[in-house]
Parts: sequence; structure tokens; C-alpha cells
Amino acid sequence: MAQVVFQGIGSVIIVMLHHNYMVVGLINALTFLLSALLVKYRFGVLCVAEPQMVERKQVSMIRSLGLTLRYLYRNNFLFSVIILTFFINVFGASMSGLINVTLLSVKTMWLVNYGISVAIMNMMISIGMITGSLVTNGIVRKLPLMYLFAISLSFSGLCGISFIWHESAYLSIVLLFVMGYFIGKINPRISAIVLQSIPEKRLAAVDGLLNMVSMLGAPVGQLLFLGIANVVGIAYSWFAFSIGCFFLIVIIVLKFIKMDEPMF
Repeated sequence: MAQVVFQGIGSVIIVMLHHNYMVVGLINALTFLLSALLVKYRFGVLCVAEPQMVERKQVSMIRSLGLTLRYLYRNNFLFSVIILTFFINVFGASMSGLINVTLLSVKTMWLVNYGISVAIMNMMISIGMITGSLVTNGIVRKLPLMYLFAISLSFSGLCGISFIWHESAYLSIVLLFVMGYFIGKINPRISAIVLQSIPEKRLAAVDGLLNMVSMLGAPVGQLLFLGIANVVGIAYSWFAFSIGCFFLIVIIVLKFIKMDEPMF
């Protein structure tokens, strides 16, 4: 969550400094220095708090990955979640780049200027995710995880349509916030399911695999959609983006929506 917050703060600072990247770099270096000094100052406390490591038989990364995949394959729900997480990240990770490219060529979507528009639109996703993570009450908390996947994808697809239309920046901002809100609901739910469903000795391996699969989706989405934007045009890229989102919703409804979710 801290990463999401400070990504938004960083975007605002860049705009406030009129894209003076030398000053931004100095600020970044200063924060790293302060972090290092804090770790050095509290090093003794960290050493005391660190749990004792139990020596175990070393297993190669490939073998460990294979064992984890075979274990998850027997857990039909979690295996499906990992597959969907990959494809959702294909779409989600490419949005920031597509927004930046769109705003470069479509001034009707600007709010004051290009820099502020980029900062606000990217921040709305972050603010939505934070809000979704923090707000724990309401009807949304009772929705199954597969419904949350489908809803977040539907708003992602609508975001794509709003950028194709490119007549209302405020509509896009609202859609980005709502999309981020539901994504913020998904991440804690997945973490809770993993903690409840996976034995402690396999927890680190499963969590690492989930993060790895999510990260693999990012370069795939950026290569695909930003490639289409550069070769054919940004409107075609958003069109492919929206079609992909709605197609994945159909797959979820037909194949995954009725799966039994672990209760906790």
C-alpha cells in the first residue's frame, strides 16, 4: 500500500517541480539515504526480532517451482486465481503507459496541462486501490472473488472505451477510481485465501509464485498494447484492450464464476 501511495505522491512532486528530474533524483537519493540511516540506527532491534532460521534441505529453484505448481494444481480454486491474476495484470500493468500515450495526442482529455493530467489519472487508480483496501464494510465484502474479478475487468473495459471516445476526462477519472477500488478489494481477499488455505511450510513458495506470475503479466501487457499503439494507433490499442477485458469476463462467467471459494 505504501508503494501505491508514494507513486502518486512522486507523480505530484514531478509536476510541482516542472519536470526538473535532477531535483527529483536528488530527493530520491535523499530518501534512500534516510532509509539506510534508519536501518543502521535500528539494526540491533531488527536482529533481536529476527526469528531463528531452521536449516532445511536445499531444493533447486526449478524443482521448488515444479513442486509448488503441482501442489496448486490440486487446489482448483487457487490455481484458477493465479491464471486470472496473470491475465488481469496483462491489462492492468499496461494502463499507465496507454494513458500517458493517449494524453500526449489528445488534448481534450487534459486537466490544466499534460503533466497534471497524467498525475491525476494515475493517482485515481492508486486512491481507488487504497480506498478499496481500507473500506471493509458494505455489500462488496460479501461478493465472491470471481465476481470482483469480473467487475474490475468490466470497469477496465469501460475505461478503454472512455479513452477511445476521449471527450470527458472526468468520466475516465471516475472509471479509473472505481476500477482501482475493486482491485483494492481483490488483493486482500487473495492474501487471506492463501493464508487460510496453504500450509505454513508452503506459504512462502506459493506467495512467491503468485507474485512472480503477476509480475510476468506486466511486460506482456506493455509489449502487446503499447506495441499496438505505436504500430497501428492508440485508439486501436484501447479497442483491443477493451475487447480483451470483456472476453476475459465471458471466460470468468462461463468457467470460473460458480467455483467454490474457500470460506474464512
